Amino acid sequence: MNISSWTSAVAAASRRSRAAAATALAALVLGMTVLVAPSASASSPTPEYFSSLIAGNPSTGWLVDDCYGAIGFVFDLNPTPTGWHHIGGVRVNCISRHSIISATVALYYWNGNSWVQHLNGKSGVLYNTTGSGFGILDTPHYCVGTFRGWWTVGATVSTERASRTVFSEQAPDPTSAPLPC
Repeated sequence: MNISSWTSAVAAASRRSRAAAATALAALVLGMTVLVAPSASASSPTPEYFSSLIAGNPSTGWLVDDCYGAIGFVFDLNPTPTGWHHIGGVRVNCISRHSIISATVALYYWNGNSWVQHLNGKSGVLYNTTGSGFGILDTPHYCVGTFRGWWTVGATVSTERASRTVFSEQAPDPTSAPLPC
């Protein structure tokens, strides 16, 4: 083998090695993206995502105009040493562009006779957009003290053409868990 052939073989091997390394790096980056930013549509015990610790959470399959969404309980980002917060959330994703997409979300508890809104909810508005399925509009993170009861999350979602109020599955406070902060 002459020097020219050997140099060409080394260069070709080097190109193949760099291409394989680039492919591996791309696969690694894609894998890290999936690990670092899990799908917002998946239930998980990941902070600021819908909690997988509650059966049937989030509730999905409902439509407002051409917008679909999910509603439910959100995993607590910062539980205190003495307990956890109550957090509800809604996520909306619209297929077509809307001049306005608004949502208001609140927590409700059962008082023995009816569902009652717990303190204040939270509202959000998007203008001239298709809507984002990647974020969750969540309620304030409420500490409810020693109260243990049944909860649901309610939201009103509106576009310039339609409006709908939806509720999540109902869930009790777990009796074996520490008291909410």
